[in-house]
Amino acid sequence: MLLASMTYITPRLDAAPAVDSYPTGDIVTNVTWGPGSSPYIINSIITISPIGSLTIMPGTEVRFGDDCGMIVEGVLEAGFDNGTVRFTGENGSAPGTWSGFIVRNGGEAVFEHANISGADTVFNLTGGRVTLRNSTMSSFSSTALLNMSSVMKVVNMTYDNSTVTFVDGSSRLETFAYVSFNVIDIHSLPLGDVEVDVMDVSSNIRISYMVNSTGEVPPHLLRGFTHSSGGVNRTTGEYSVIMSDFPFTHYLNTSVTVTGDRQQREILRFSWPPEMTNVPDRYFAYEDMLGVLQCSVLDRNEVGSVSVNISSGNVTYDAVHEELVFAYRNESKSHETVFINLTDGYDARSYAVNVTVVFRDDPPVFFIPRSIINVKENVPYVLGATIQDEDTPIEELVFTTDDPDNVSYDPKNSTFIFLYPDGTPSEFTVNLTISDGTTSVTRKVDVFFRAVNYPPYFRGPFPEIEIPEDTFIVLDMAPYMADPDIGDELELEMESGSYEIFSVSLLGTKLNISSLTDRNGYGRVLLTIRDRENLTDSEYLNVTITPVNDPPTLSYPDCNVSEGGAATFEVIYRDIDGDIPLSMDLIMDGVSHNMSPFADDVLDPVNGIHYRITLELPSGTHNYSFHCSDGEFEELLGPFELNITETIETSYVEGFGGLVNVTVFFSGELSLVLVEDTVEEDLSGEDEVQICSFRLEGDPADILVMIIKVWPMSLDPTVDGRFSRVMILDSNGSTELMEKDYNSVSGALSFEINGTAVGSDLVVLALRDPELDSDNDGVPDVSDEFPLDPHEWRDLDGDGVGDNSDEDDDGDGFPDSLELEAGTDPNSTSSRPKDTDGDGILDYLDEDDDQDGMPDEWELRYSLNPLDPSDASEDPDGDGFTNLEEYERNSNPFDPASGSGGNGELPLWLILLILVLLVSASAVALLLVFASRRLPPEPATEEEDWSIRGELDPEDAVECPGCSRVYPLLMDECPFCGEENPFNEDVE
Repeated sequence: MLLASMTYITPRLDAAPAVDSYPTGDIVTNVTWGPGSSPYIINSIITISPIGSLTIMPGTEVRFGDDCGMIVEGVLEAGFDNGTVRFTGENGSAPGTWSGFIVRNGGEAVFEHANISGADTVFNLTGGRVTLRNSTMSSFSSTALLNMSSVMKVVNMTYDNSTVTFVDGSSRLETFAYVSFNVIDIHSLPLGDVEVDVMDVSSNIRISYMVNSTGEVPPHLLRGFTHSSGGVNRTTGEYSVIMSDFPFTHYLNTSVTVTGDRQQREILRFSWPPEMTNVPDRYFAYEDMLGVLQCSVLDRNEVGSVSVNISSGNVTYDAVHEELVFAYRNESKSHETVFINLTDGYDARSYAVNVTVVFRDDPPVFFIPRSIINVKENVPYVLGATIQDEDTPIEELVFTTDDPDNVSYDPKNSTFIFLYPDGTPSEFTVNLTISDGTTSVTRKVDVFFRAVNYPPYFRGPFPEIEIPEDTFIVLDMAPYMADPDIGDELELEMESGSYEIFSVSLLGTKLNISSLTDRNGYGRVLLTIRDRENLTDSEYLNVTITPVNDPPTLSYPDCNVSEGGAATFEVIYRDIDGDIPLSMDLIMDGVSHNMSPFADDVLDPVNGIHYRITLELPSGTHNYSFHCSDGEFEELLGPFELNITETIETSYVEGFGGLVNVTVFFSGELSLVLVEDTVEEDLSGEDEVQICSFRLEGDPADILVMIIKVWPMSLDPTVDGRFSRVMILDSNGSTELMEKDYNSVSGALSFEINGTAVGSDLVVLALRDPELDSDNDGVPDVSDEFPLDPHEWRDLDGDGVGDNSDEDDDGDGFPDSLELEAGTDPNSTSSRPKDTDGDGILDYLDEDDDQDGMPDEWELRYSLNPLDPSDASEDPDGDGFTNLEEYERNSNPFDPASGSGGNGELPLWLILLILVLLVSASAVALLLVFASRRLPPEPATEEEDWSIRGELDPEDAVECPGCSRVYPLLMDECPFCGEENPFNEDVE
């Protein structure tokens, strides 16, 4: 039997002291109030600061005035075991006479044998602690107000009308009580000489008692109840009762709960818990192996049965064989504590076994769903696999293969990736191995490889070509040519779109780019790379020809001296860059004189600017030269010598229609007579022509200087070229005095002849030069329709516009660019793009020129005529399907199998027929007919025309004389330009 009781004791009150004291202010030090100064009269609110303390000795009385009280933030200790401390009101002890105690902010108040009366709220706790022992409280409005985790402890208190208010759930009220026990054994007999340990569960305070012969334990004061919000018992007083019988080592652990303030009876039965023998504290188990321990269960209370419960599913108890069985699999745990719980209905016992599992090295599990795979070039093939290992995480397994360059492993997804480049063998075997570091598993995979022909490509970017004008560059394009396929033979093609500023030639992979004379600007070259299957890639190469400042030139110097000694000097200035001269001077005897252009002359530096200056010169010998500058280059022509005499006579005569004039400066008597003026209507057949002849009448020794000027002859340069050379002969044409070439298309040749070299007669001859190229465009004047324009040399359609500037060279109404795209000749009026079906779309853009429902490319592939709509209804292979139906079925119109995959060879029935006919001599002609005719080749996958595919057998193909495109021999005319098939009669 368990007896729990609470006893409340009211202590005796002592007499009040005789001495008065009136403390005021805050207590900030350690202060003691004793009975010698009692009573202490408080007429204000006294505060014990956090650094102060107040000790009130037994026998002391403290009286508070109205609404006065005490605030405790430090420490207040009132009373001891040997006396009473009294707190009351100055004006009586009615409830609410004084305010009470405020304990806050960590302050603590302890009252021992205290008598408190007449307060409003005795204790107002805000984060404070109050302990009351053996004390009484009376005549108050409320007992306590608890807030902010405040604690109030009450031990053996006497008070009336107690009300405790909890402001928050964290504050609490703790009370204490006396408790006693009565113990019997399991067979309901009193138990003596047994030690009982009573332990407060909340405080873990343990006190030992000896049970008397009747099984009783005397009452002892233990902590009791904990109260919280609303005064409700939140936690009961709980005690652990521990009993043991030393001779038999029986024991019982039980828990006793004391509720409320009433007596409570509890029967504690003393029992002997069941036991299990041979239970170890530590056990080593082995993965995938059974471990067995012989363990017997002892029913100590002789109940008849004991229940065994084990906390781990890896351990079981075999009651029949009395064995503990340990079975650990799959490496699920390496360590665990196993609890073995025994119970007989009265008592229980538990054992704890620390189990360590020793793992074994399991080999990995490796499975692939297929051992034969087909892999396409440069296309990843993913092979899934089942990979497991009990010992090693999947991501830590090691993958090896005999083909590590092309096979990789993805441990996250348990997949193998096969990726093979060009040049891989068609069949081979790969070994895949998975290892955990100790053991490994290998699987074989047979790989069948299928290569893919990829188009070539330019490995860029191309360099930006920049060269000065009048230069060239050779660029090897081989480093820029690439093909993913190993061993592909590549062909380089080029097409220049800027022939007006540079020329391009190709030798192998080397590109020669040469700028045209005095031409500059931006252009580009289209480069195309082609492999064996006509797969291509094209890129533009940008070319910039930078201008270069060419030096100017001076030509045709001339000097005319009047009778008065005035000399007129002339010269022609040219600059191919079009630079106007910054200076144009005549340097006469070391002095520069600025020359001026002819008043009516156009300032055209390219074709020449005539400059002139007239100077009054004294008699004597003068040296002169011509000097010019374009700002960067200077040109000097000369020096020349001029003799001025005091008496100078001149004789002047013209010949050949004014194109030849002769001026003679002389002293004495001399005259010049025109003997013969040869003017013929047609000189085209002559290479040497006498223009005119002159005779001197007088003494040639009187000649100071003779100046002969010959202007270019006005003949058609397209016939036999210009007369580009002039020769001066003496003595009836027997002695050559001087010969000069024209170096320009304008101006005159000037001859200065000393009189001592002149006989009686002078003859002027003109010589023709068929290789003369006046504009330096590479085309001789005899073939140049624009001999003075370096940018033009031909006018095919005769419209007066050179072909280089003419967008329609042959004048057929179709621009050259369109004819080039259509494959017709932009220089031939008979070769022009066609619109066979009249739908407004030219044939080269029309996918079905004859509108028969079959694309031109398909008809060309099978040697049908893309310009004849009637062949849509034909059935050349006799399989019951017309050509149009064969196209719609995607089958070969020359294969009776109609889409069964024929390869274009002669069918078996035809071969047998030929063999039979060979027996007869009359079959020879028929055999020749069949031998000359072949079925068309198997359709190609590339959508390209015949001219670039090169798939026609030479015996079955013809090259068009009009556009140089290749098409089937059986067609009547070229499908690209309409030119008639030159072999029509042979085909028929």
